[in-house]
Amino acid sequence: GVDWDNMLQPLMEHISPWLALPVCIYISFGVFALMNIVTGVFVESALESAQREKERFLLHTVRALFQSTDEDNSGDISWKEFEAKLDHPAMHLYFKTIDLDIQEAEDLFHLI
Repeated sequence: GVDWDNMLQPLMEHISPWLALPVCIYISFGVFALMNIVTGVFVESALESAQREKERFLLHTVRALFQSTDEDNSGDISWKEFEAKLDHPAMHLYFKTIDLDIQEAEDLFHLI
């Protein structure tokens, strides 16, 4: 490509040195816009990755939590089994992750 200096020299020498300012502003704007687009792509990729990781963590936590809650290994969880695990720290973490209060446990149990 052509160097910017080669493009600006005739403009500054034959017309006016002040015309270099709009060209520099134009170049700066273009570089800034390109950097903004690249940054946006990286941020979007990082947010998607974080969301997938959160979903994976939640799925793993729920699976382990429900397997440990099923004390009689029947494959079903009764309200008594669920209620007995409500004081467990993993259950508190699960409720915090899904943004529910522990008092809403019975509603969640009936929903599931």
